[in-house]
Amino acid sequence: MTWSDPLDSSSTATDLACLILNPDVPEETKDFARQLLKKVIQRVARRVAKGWGQVGTDLVEEAFSWVLEPARLAHFDPHRTAAEPSRAPPHQFETWCSRVLHNRLLDLGRRRRRQIDRPMDEALLSEDPRSAWPVLAIEAQIDLETSFCAADLEAIRSWKFTKQCLTLLCLTGLWRKVPESLWRELTVLAGIAEAFPPESFLHCQDAESRQESLADALDVDPKTLNQYRHRYLHLIHQLDFVRELGHGK
Repeated sequence: MTWSDPLDSSSTATDLACLILNPDVPEETKDFARQLLKKVIQRVARRVAKGWGQVGTDLVEEAFSWVLEPARLAHFDPHRTAAEPSRAPPHQFETWCSRVLHNRLLDLGRRRRRQIDRPMDEALLSEDPRSAWPVLAIEAQIDLETSFCAADLEAIRSWKFTKQCLTLLCLTGLWRKVPESLWRELTVLAGIAEAFPPESFLHCQDAESRQESLADALDVDPKTLNQYRHRYLHLIHQLDFVRELGHGK
């Protein structure tokens, strides 16, 4: 297809993307091609964003402008996986678009996890076993960019009940303050084979959904995590970081 060909239902998304990239195509023709691509991009975005909650909603809202940003679209190579150099696969644009949006989704997820503006709730600080996770509110004051001090890291290394304590670190948000290399080492010691915490956990916005996500990953009943809390929460409270926040005993 050349730029002078009519744009109709036979034009694939790859055709349209190539047209937009063609410097000889009039701008008004490119604008029309962008509008035809909009539905394709939004369809791909909804598929990529499925199950990601608010992060997914944010992705869908910005997908069109994000994918077609000129500097980004310039990286689209329609012939990268073509069997014949002169012929691009008809779904090549959708494949590329999906990869671009997936990367953007992960970026949005990381940004959302760095937000620490959750409202403090006095009930969360209660030691009453009937209350929600009492140290969940610690996360509202966590400096996510700084690791635990050396003393706290040494204390974490010394914990005998590794799996249970790693679970508590996840539920309080404190796991982010453990260096990645040490975290991997501890998960291996705990016998946790998969990435931990799981991807689903990263997008939970309340204590109950966090608990369910971890319980699924560990293949235990969610009530088991309450037992972890009652037996090992005192170890979390003994960390210097937690004591300095005023949440420790």
